[in-house]
Amino acid sequence: MSESKYTPGPWTAEAKDLGGEVPSWRVYNMPEGQQVASVHRWNGEGDEANAHLIAAAPDLLEACKEALVRLECHNHPDGRRLDNLRAAIAKAEGQE
Repeated sequence: MSESKYTPGPWTAEAKDLGGEVPSWRVYNMPEGQQVASVHRWNGEGDEANAHLIAAAPDLLEACKEALVRLECHNHPDGRRLDNLRAAIAKAEGQE
């Protein structure tokens, strides 16, 4: 699998007060502080959870890759689950 390029982690999510009732969430790479994503909807429901999920994306991708290598090395009998893991990695890398 070729690795796609994305802003390097770690990423962190922070609420930004834009003067409304609902804060807007921003995701930054650290320590550079470059914004990699913003999350905001009119009602704000789920924004914080979505921002934290986005911030965890680089860590989740690396954990999936490590798990796949370990499972493949042990000839895991449940091939369908490995296919799901491979598909998730491919989707994260823009190869779906």
